[in-house]
Amino acid sequence: MVGDLEILNPDRFPWSTEIAARFVLGAAAYRPGRDAARVGCPVLVVVCDDDVVAPPAPAVRAALRAPRGELLRLPGGHYAVYGGNGFECAVEAELAFLERHLSGLDDQSALQAAHTPRRAEVSA
Repeated sequence: MVGDLEILNPDRFPWSTEIAARFVLGAAAYRPGRDAARVGCPVLVVVCDDDVVAPPAPAVRAALRAPRGELLRLPGGHYAVYGGNGFECAVEAELAFLERHLSGLDDQSALQAAHTPRRAEVSA
């Protein structure tokens, strides 16, 4: 994981990476996937299969529960999407997702698309 952190090069950023201890109390109970089935808009979930910081299983379950969820699974750890091939794959999938859901829609098509379930899983 230390190698992954080099991608971010924290020495060049002036901000602190410290957090208040009280943050941990709220974070421990935070479960955004719990309400995934109620999310009506398109959702792209990008997970790294070897992530030990944010384990992929809960995010995968949330993507599968979301009516219009799409899932992109990439190899690598938590920071794999910030450089190299992981970055390229993630950006390509994100741009394709936005293109599918935002381009060329008039008001009527956008309304219909908002109520049409879609599920896709992409593996890289």
